Amino acid sequence: MKPLTTIRSHLEAYLYSQQLSINQFSIQSGINSGTLSRILSGQQPIAMNHLKLITRGMELPEDHFYSMYVDECFLYSAPTWRRLRPFILNSAELGRLDCIELIVKSAGQPDLRSDAF
Repeated sequence: MKPLTTIRSHLEAYLYSQQLSINQFSIQSGINSGTLSRILSGQQPIAMNHLKLITRGMELPEDHFYSMYVDECFLYSAPTWRRLRPFILNSAELGRLDCIELIVKSAGQPDLRSDAF
């Protein structure tokens, strides 16, 4: 079961409310437009560096989506060290130990990915 509110849905709402195209937000955020398109369509997971660029492009605090990122990238999809390591380091730097705790707690929980059933 996927979370109802996602980083992607917030990004889509932002693009709509600001009347921005993918190309315009690509320039604003520094994310390649093709990568941004794949992220929005769900074809590509959000990497930590992309999350930073998205939040900066939306002019939000760097850790604004961290709790959602835990859900999307570690609870509802297969966690990978390539996403986990930078996230843990950034969370520690920003004092978001609550996010690290969520990851640790989820390690002992049943698999919530839809493909696991």
